[in-house]
Amino acid sequence: MVKSNTRERILLAALDLYAERGFDGVGVDELAEVVGISGPAIYRYFKGKNELFHSLIEMLDEHYEENVRMARERAFIPRNGDEFKHIVLIQLNTTIHDPLVIKARKILNQEQYRNEYVSNQASKHFIDEILKSYTILFEKMIEKDLLNDDDAEMLAFQFSLPIGQMIQMLDREPQRENEARALLNRHIDHFIKTYFRK
Repeated sequence: MVKSNTRERILLAALDLYAERGFDGVGVDELAEVVGISGPAIYRYFKGKNELFHSLIEMLDEHYEENVRMARERAFIPRNGDEFKHIVLIQLNTTIHDPLVIKARKILNQEQYRNEYVSNQASKHFIDEILKSYTILFEKMIEKDLLNDDDAEMLAFQFSLPIGQMIQMLDREPQRENEARALLNRHIDHFIKTYFRK
């Protein structure tokens, strides 16, 4: 962001600090100092730390929607395995390299066991929305005879969960990206070979 308002600056500073030290490890005064405002000034933008956190998750949700997730309303359906793989690899690249998305995952992973709201957000982002998106996509592809007639939800489950596991591994061990990419390429190729119509 080239130019951002104070509210956005607060949210971006909170993102950095929470990803580094967790929600409970960062005080309002420290956050305000990083932004260059007084502690009480934060309350002009947020009623409290919890509202700030919810706003941060909403901001990340919007960013993720715009940059990563397959929009369910999007009309484009890949015409073949090559197009499908191309789309998946673009999404994967964004997922593992977008700094906001990486920090969001880190916060969700750290806080999901301490905060019910975050736990629900983690399930939504790591499982529910991904399964839903791929299920809808695979249903459309089955209708167009691009995929074998099969259970679209099970296809989504089989396809997406190994990718999610590899992304989590890369969050912990980014130096293994080449290894992970090779395995993910094989995974996508195997899925195409197994389920796409010849």
